[in-house]
Amino acid sequence: MAAIAAGLLALTFALPASAIQVKIDSIGTASGSKFVPNKRLSRTSALVSDTSVKRLINISDCQAIEKQFADEKQAKVKVTWSWTDFLNLGANIANANYGVKVAPPNKTCDTNSHIASKDDGDGCKAFEYKSGGGTAGKMFEMDLNDLVSGTKCTGGTDAQAKVHFIIKYQDTNLQDRTEFATLTIDLDLSVPNPPTVSSVSGGNQNIKVTWKHADTNTTKARVYWSEISFSKDAVDAAPKKSDTLTATSYKITDLTNDKTYFIAVTAMDDAENESPAKEVVEARPVPVQDLWQYYKANGGASEGGFYPGCQASRRGDGGWLAALLVVLLIVGVRLRERWSERAVKRALGLLAVAAIGVSVFAATEAHAESPRTASIDVRFGYYLPAIDTEFADNGSGHTPYKDVMKDSALHKGITVDWLVFNGFGELSFGFGLGFWEQEGTGKAYDGSKTDDKTILNILPITLDMSYRFTVLAEKFRFPLVPYGRVGAGYGIWWITNGLEETATYTDSKGNTSTARGGVAGLHWSAGIRLLLDVFEPQAAKGFDMELGVNHSYLFIEYQRMSLNNFGTDKKVLDLSDDIVHFGLAFDL
Repeated sequence: MAAIAAGLLALTFALPASAIQVKIDSIGTASGSKFVPNKRLSRTSALVSDTSVKRLINISDCQAIEKQFADEKQAKVKVTWSWTDFLNLGANIANANYGVKVAPPNKTCDTNSHIASKDDGDGCKAFEYKSGGGTAGKMFEMDLNDLVSGTKCTGGTDAQAKVHFIIKYQDTNLQDRTEFATLTIDLDLSVPNPPTVSSVSGGNQNIKVTWKHADTNTTKARVYWSEISFSKDAVDAAPKKSDTLTATSYKITDLTNDKTYFIAVTAMDDAENESPAKEVVEARPVPVQDLWQYYKANGGASEGGFYPGCQASRRGDGGWLAALLVVLLIVGVRLRERWSERAVKRALGLLAVAAIGVSVFAATEAHAESPRTASIDVRFGYYLPAIDTEFADNGSGHTPYKDVMKDSALHKGITVDWLVFNGFGELSFGFGLGFWEQEGTGKAYDGSKTDDKTILNILPITLDMSYRFTVLAEKFRFPLVPYGRVGAGYGIWWITNGLEETATYTDSKGNTSTARGGVAGLHWSAGIRLLLDVFEPQAAKGFDMELGVNHSYLFIEYQRMSLNNFGTDKKVLDLSDDIVHFGLAFDL
């Protein structure tokens, strides 16, 4: 047994020690040097074997190194490093010899020899050779020209330079050993292919340029522009340029209409090497009519503003609407307070029931429905404001909305009402909120289309009284619940232009109107709800007990929204429409 143990011990001493681990602690400017290392050299502390940390020299770095070398020979950095093996390399570690060798691209270094001279042959550069001093806080100065030696910075090819950290020591068996760790520095000296400009078009004080990358793995670009022509091979001559872009289009703004601009697009790779431009294109910003300007130029009567405004007050036809809105609002607030009290009581009751245990619920067949106090629905429907009816009525035949905008867009909304009567059906009061927007394309004054976007936004608000015929559903579980709704409505609207600003229009007399306002009116609806509880009664029961949702419905509804200041105001943007809504509804 003793012989076996001695043999194993001898074998252990004969095994090579664990490989060294070298860590770069910092890379900074060397004393007397003017070269400042950037993030591409990755000043982050990391093991040299950590492939997730890239250390890179690109074309601009290479050119800066060459310039420093040619002018002042000061392209040096100071590297602080440390090393360990975590398994103890040996008792004589403090007296180890260590050094650094650099192999430029296509050159090699002898990593088995200790470093005794400044030139190891075959282009290998020896930077430092020292003995002892422990494993931490090693420093050496590296001339970056040795890294790029023999390479062509502009239009060159990708390559790699190697930095070898070599340690010579005696292990615990007093055997001489030499180990090394290698830091790889990538020289990315190739440029991506330039992109192709797909389109360039002028808008109001802007030009939009779109391009397509030649390389599938290239995702970055930069746009240059100038009022003076410049060469595609010298884009830096252009006084204006964008930041680095990841999109494939860019809108140049703050330009002067009817002036020619010269534009070029370059590609950038992940190393931030920039291609030349494939071409220099020309374009001119042009005055563009957004929806509001086109509407007004075609004789639109609306001046913007909110109803009831100054003119409405002088006529006196907005007073009763204001009073109705106030009354309905007060009723809604009181009902909301009442519903809140019931909701709190319901929540406390549910907590008390939950404390009894799930087993009681499972054993109970009967289900007492929680009190109904409110109803909420989420709705969707396609909405098309009747803006063009103004021109049909005056016989001009103009269709500004149809010319500039698309047909219709999806209206999203929510309605909430609170129960005030539950006898032969349900009577409730509440309100509705919605949002709708449609995007169009502005028109140049010659009638041609542009890339300028113009957007009409509408925020409909309603105060409602609703009646639902729930008798058949409650008594016979009949799944269809007809209902109706009437109330007052108010549509807040605004229009933006291609610069994403609120549109304005100035007439020949110098009067300016702003594209925002509010339109009042009435609405009524008729719909039918499909009770979902009858299809999954157990799920509906759990929904009620856990969340307080009495019933769930699918619904479809026809709504007549009449938002035209009650037809008494000829200077109004008519937001009326017939809308078919569909959605989900819940009784609470």
